[in-house]
Amino acid sequence: MSLTSSSNIASVSPRNIALASSSNIALKAIRDSNSVNDLILNEVTKKIQ
Repeated sequence: MSLTSSSNIASVSPRNIALASSSNIALKAIRDSNSVNDLILNEVTKKIQ
């Protein structure tokens, strides 16, 4: 492994921070929408039964 690749891993650029935070926001949004979907599914199954 070359020095450049190891230093690239260690470097924390503003872009990397932005990418990490935006992916965290995206993950949270996916989890939130999944929980909403679960609530809707629960209501629908209650009505069917």
